[in-house]
Amino acid sequence: MNDTHVTTGRWKLGLFLSITAALMWGLLPTLLKILVANIDAVAITWYRLVLAFAILFVFLAIKRQLPNFRQLNVRYLTLLMVVCVGLCVNYITYIWGIQIVGPGPAQVIIQTNVVLVILGGVFIYGEGFTKIQTLGLMGIITGLVMFFHSRLIEIFSSISEYSLGVGWLLLSATALAVYVLAQKQLLVKFNSLQISMVVFGTGAAILFPVAIGAVVQIAHLDWTNIALLLLCVGTTLGAFGSFAEALQHWEATKITAVLSTGPLIALAIAEFTVWLFPGIFEIDPISSLSMVGAIVVVVGSYLVARKRD
Repeated sequence: MNDTHVTTGRWKLGLFLSITAALMWGLLPTLLKILVANIDAVAITWYRLVLAFAILFVFLAIKRQLPNFRQLNVRYLTLLMVVCVGLCVNYITYIWGIQIVGPGPAQVIIQTNVVLVILGGVFIYGEGFTKIQTLGLMGIITGLVMFFHSRLIEIFSSISEYSLGVGWLLLSATALAVYVLAQKQLLVKFNSLQISMVVFGTGAAILFPVAIGAVVQIAHLDWTNIALLLLCVGTTLGAFGSFAEALQHWEATKITAVLSTGPLIALAIAEFTVWLFPGIFEIDPISSLSMVGAIVVVVGSYLVARKRD
């Protein structure tokens, strides 16, 4: 395609934005773990989307930068639809899958989107990938398997309903990869904030029929949980905004490699939260093999994300 999106080459800024997105997405599971005891997961997702949409709409309206859909031809309107549907499918199927499988195995399975995005970046956008980076990708996959080895045994030794949960999560990972790759091309027409606003608004509209029976639960929340919900909205804006802006400056393969450390960041934040507030929720103990896997993931991510000479 002649107008394929090309990065600015400002890799240091892209790296910083990628790390910011990884940290914010790493914080989100802990926030959701606390919140889900008091409000339905679908309602949490809907509030995250609708409030993020409202904030971005007001911000872009004030700056007179609301997206102009008239500049889009059929091809880009189709891409925009793919982005919106991709995110919604990701959110919905992730919720369905995590209800069956649980948060630990879900974090393992959802990481398959890393491989899909890297392959898409190479074959669709022609992003280069060296032998060292290939080794790093193998390290990411191997490290994640080692880190979550006990959960993987649980996943593949179960069938029926548990297998259905795994299937939903694999679909969620695929939808997330489609979202990432399609969004990258949309940056040719819209900036990252405009894309995020449209995606959040469409997602909120699609999820509303599912969430309508649960959104009233906010009336029963105390101020602490309301603050946590607003923090979830902030992380949604910050993570997606940083991620989308990173796509302007850095290659999708390298951004996704940094984001692959998300489960490790999430676990570290959860460990710190439990240490700070004992008994707030339970977390699984970390084995020696898991610790080695964590190191392998970090080294693999570095090899993939390193700047080529």
